[in-house]
Amino acid sequence: MIRRALSNFAPYVETRRPPLLRVRGLPALLLLLLLLGLAISCGTTSDPAPQRSEAEEVVDGSAWVPIAREIDPFAKAMPDAVTSCVSSGVIVEDAMLEMDTGICNFISAETQLTGDVAQGERVTIVLWHLALYADPPAQGVLIIRIGGQEVWRLDVDIPHLEQVYKPEFPAPKSWPKGTMVQVHVHNHGANTWKVYQITAGG
Repeated sequence: MIRRALSNFAPYVETRRPPLLRVRGLPALLLLLLLLGLAISCGTTSDPAPQRSEAEEVVDGSAWVPIAREIDPFAKAMPDAVTSCVSSGVIVEDAMLEMDTGICNFISAETQLTGDVAQGERVTIVLWHLALYADPPAQGVLIIRIGGQEVWRLDVDIPHLEQVYKPEFPAPKSWPKGTMVQVHVHNHGANTWKVYQITAGG
């Protein structure tokens, strides 16, 4: 008699279930768990870093320091180019990095980003070299890494006239403040390379 009463009451209960629990083929508990997971993931997803409308310097030009030989990633990557000296030609002057290969032919320097860089933000680097000389003719190499990733490289035949470079590229990923920026130069001959500015945005 009780079973009959409950069976008569069942249609009434079914018609008053929340529509969300009546998805055909999907148990209600599983659906609730999926929705709960979606809500948690939406709540914990961080907003992307804002992009600047105007270019802003993200490197302090007076904070460059030489990279010690034993931890120099360029020395490990290019052992055949390493000279007896390493990075003794790093000079910081007028808030600018200068690398003098007349002092040392294998130079690596680094500093940190002074602000966040959002993925896709335009990064602009301003650098140049004075007239390059070598006898016999040779080749110079300049490499820039941010966060351990090579973002720009220059291979130039020497001799070469003085030239300014202004590479621009979208940041391939977000780089937080404090990310390491590393610059490397090696060539034969007494030459001067300068990194003037690194900006993001604009």
